[in-house]
Amino acid sequence: MARLGRQHVNNRLPARLPKGTAVAHKTGDLVGFIHDAGVVATASGPRVVVVLTSGATLDAAVDFIARLGALT
Repeated sequence: MARLGRQHVNNRLPARLPKGTAVAHKTGDLVGFIHDAGVVATASGPRVVVVLTSGATLDAAVDFIARLGALT
């Protein structure tokens, strides 16, 4: 968890979370595939969020992942 908490690419799951929300996540980028998976701290306890995309542009995939993170 500590290693995942040091992720520097924070434009996906954490991007739209309230300031100070603890999140430990790992991004993944391959040609045509943009991913993020992690654990988000919520008032109800930790939630695991995994988002795998295929065929989207980088900007569209990053925005989609950030929106799903915000729904957490």
